[in-house]
Amino acid sequence: TSFTSNYYGGGIYNVGGVAQFHNLWIKNNAASYGGGLYQSGKAQFSSIIFSNNTAKGKSPRGAAVYNAGGFTLENATFEANEIIETTSYPGYGAAIFNAAELNLKHIIFKSNKILNGQGAGIYSASSAVVKLQNATFSDQQATSGAALFLANGTAEIADVEFKNNKAITTAGAISTAATTNLNRVSFIENTSQQHGAAVWNSGAIRIDNTIFSRNTVTGTGAYYGGAMFVSGGTSFITNTSFSKNTIGYVNTSATLSY
Repeated sequence: TSFTSNYYGGGIYNVGGVAQFHNLWIKNNAASYGGGLYQSGKAQFSSIIFSNNTAKGKSPRGAAVYNAGGFTLENATFEANEIIETTSYPGYGAAIFNAAELNLKHIIFKSNKILNGQGAGIYSASSAVVKLQNATFSDQQATSGAALFLANGTAEIADVEFKNNKAITTAGAISTAATTNLNRVSFIENTSQQHGAAVWNSGAIRIDNTIFSRNTVTGTGAYYGGAMFVSGGTSFITNTSFSKNTIGYVNTSATLSY
């Protein structure tokens, strides 16, 4: 598939009925909302590659997918999808913009990018639902929430790896203000210039059986949370390891008293 649209659904526009799509390659498409796919019906997708799709225009959303309905996807790859934004109008969700219900299994997110905006992997809007199982996010880049930005709503995330994702400001992997459950998740070598190299939380988060390792806040100013920064909300963490996470800030005027 290779098409260009000015607004919705550069590749596929699915707005009604029950749709099933299998074994597709959706590539090199462009639109403002949903460069590869815009969908607001009930849809099931399997064995799909989304690559090199773009979203551009005023506040572009979902370079590969804009979901406004019930979207179920299994065995898929999102690679090198990009939001082309401006300094005046940031973008959201280089791979997926989610405004409804998202159910994902066995997904690879690789090298999706948005230089002025949030959620290079997934941006999930207020009141939306994310269910994510068996996935990897690597080399995502965004202003904040480089892999996953949860504006609100709920998220269930299990058996997922976040590795080498990069935020220009905060939250190298996940920024969440949602009700979020993480189980059997690993955060490895993610970076942010400011707070929360792996996770920024201002919602209600529960973390079980998870690994935070070698995540780094790279900024040398007063920025904190080499693995996790809690700015508000509630956090419950159990059976989780934090190792070799670092921050770049050194307070040369600090003294220790014994």
